[in-house]
Amino acid sequence: MRIEIPRKPVQDPDELNLTTALQYSPVTGLPRTKAFIREFTERIYAPLYDDWTTIVHAGSTEGCGSSFSS
Repeated sequence: MRIEIPRKPVQDPDELNLTTALQYSPVTGLPRTKAFIREFTERIYAPLYDDWTTIVHAGSTEGCGSSFSS
């Protein structure tokens, strides 16, 4: 599988490009990355309920802190 990431900005904000990825991203994460992780989780783990979400974190302690903080 070949994955190509354009260096120059693209018009569609949901498209993946290096310029956007290397900048500070929204607090909720890059839309393309969030979509990939959600699709992967849905296909591989098949959550048994409809009201589920994902979170990307740097480690278990940071992930718990992000999940439980207000």
